[in-house]
Amino acid sequence: MDPLKTVPLTVGLGPSCTDALNSIARIEALPDGACLGERGTAPREVFVLLEGNCVGIVPSRGGKDLLVDRIRPGRVMGELAVLDGGTRVRSVRSVGPVKVARIGAEAFRAWIVANPRAMRNLLAELASNAREMTDRLYEIAVHDVETRVRLFLIRALIEAGALMPGGVLDPAPSHGEIADHVVTNREAVSRAMSRFNRMGYIDSGRRRIVVRDAAALEAGVQRDD
Repeated sequence: MDPLKTVPLTVGLGPSCTDALNSIARIEALPDGACLGERGTAPREVFVLLEGNCVGIVPSRGGKDLLVDRIRPGRVMGELAVLDGGTRVRSVRSVGPVKVARIGAEAFRAWIVANPRAMRNLLAELASNAREMTDRLYEIAVHDVETRVRLFLIRALIEAGALMPGGVLDPAPSHGEIADHVVTNREAVSRAMSRFNRMGYIDSGRRRIVVRDAAALEAGVQRDD
């Protein structure tokens, strides 16, 4: 099976278009922590994530990496720098082993120009990414830490198909990973998770979360501790 036929970039494309993409792509397996592009560098290649997960990060003034987004299978990485000729806006690291399609920047640019439907698909993905980033910035600006953690859990459970009573997230993100995503510290996440346990939303243990009351978790119902 051609793995590139199942990604959003190639939706609606004919066999000749996907064959042309395959001819310029190299499928690779990469280990945990692999670098798929550094912020500020010139683009030399584009990656399509086929299996596994990555994170986009930028350094903060305090020297700590700030997680800006979580990258799921099907996403294209490095496309902005290729499209506008600028430098990469974030660094990307794999989280666990991943499988990617690696494509040279010039070859990818030529393929996109030759396939207008692929360009529309890529622009739709960019719009979706921009909307997701805007929503996340809104949450950071408007909501307190506990609400941001709760919304993060809801999204993670939805992605896992586990937002239901008895649903299980295993493995669950660590408190440190959640803290990076919602822009806080690990201690604040631990306090929020302990409160969610007391409120009856979830049962959480080491890298495992069981949903007790999905409706209350979604609504953020306040209960007496």
